[in-house]
Amino acid sequence: MYDWTQYKAVRVLTRLAREGLQTDQIVDDIISHVNDFRYEAQMPTFYFLSGLTGNKKVASLLQRHFLENLEHDPIDAFDIFENLYRCSPDVAMRHADFLKAIARGEGLEGRSPLLDGAIGTTDENGKQEYHWPDDEPVEEHHQLRAAIFYYRLNPQDEEVNRLLDHWEVNHPEENVRSYIGKLREEGQGEG
Repeated sequence: MYDWTQYKAVRVLTRLAREGLQTDQIVDDIISHVNDFRYEAQMPTFYFLSGLTGNKKVASLLQRHFLENLEHDPIDAFDIFENLYRCSPDVAMRHADFLKAIARGEGLEGRSPLLDGAIGTTDENGKQEYHWPDDEPVEEHHQLRAAIFYYRLNPQDEEVNRLLDHWEVNHPEENVRSYIGKLREEGQGEG
């Protein structure tokens, strides 16, 4: 099977498993083959599997891949962490400090936005600029994602609040500054 058919098949199978149809068999089959999938099929597979909330086998698989990806690509690890949290928040929370490391920019030094799908252009002065296809800001993108995720888990964390304070005032994108302000207002309203 090629990667585009693999993840589509996994999507259907995990939907059946969520409905209680041969859940154990489906999970076992996917887990036994997912390591052979190409990256393009493996990452969506992790997402679809994460919908099987509370499944210990899926949580174990996601945690293993999260830890393996910490070694070579912290952003892939972050994406898998999000899936792990969706499947098993208790297991994911054991690794939540990883989010603060990403928010500080650890492991992101020299990472090109092109690696993550940004579009590069050159302005009239020859300066390279990057943007996402949906115009989401590129500057400190992953750091912001991680800080916001962690803030939603623990809005009282001092370090994450210091980072958000800085971005709320200094980020070059007005929509980012505004979003952080609204997020924090919501967080205070919940507290």
